[in-house]
Amino acid sequence: MLAEFLVGRALGVDPRNVRVEWDAWDLVLADGTTVEVKSSSYWQSWKQVRPSVIRFDVAEHRPWHFETNTFDEGKSRPADVYVFSVLGSPGNPNVDPWT
Repeated sequence: MLAEFLVGRALGVDPRNVRVEWDAWDLVLADGTTVEVKSSSYWQSWKQVRPSVIRFDVAEHRPWHFETNTFDEGKSRPADVYVFSVLGSPGNPNVDPWT
């Protein structure tokens, strides 16, 4: 959710309008553009011996719509824009997200 918040702030989205749980996208801009934010980190909160392999999946799927409580009939990529964010670096497991 930190990535969604930061992207939303950068795009001028009101923080109270960020992310409807299980909706097909994370942000909606003032002009109606929908944005899906994908985030990951090389290092997780649990013990790791090596950094995670980061992969993002934007394959077409049947999106869920919060407002109608239904899946689309066909597969699609429902967001207009996808943002990919990565926290940290593979060589540094001591990441501070605020610096």
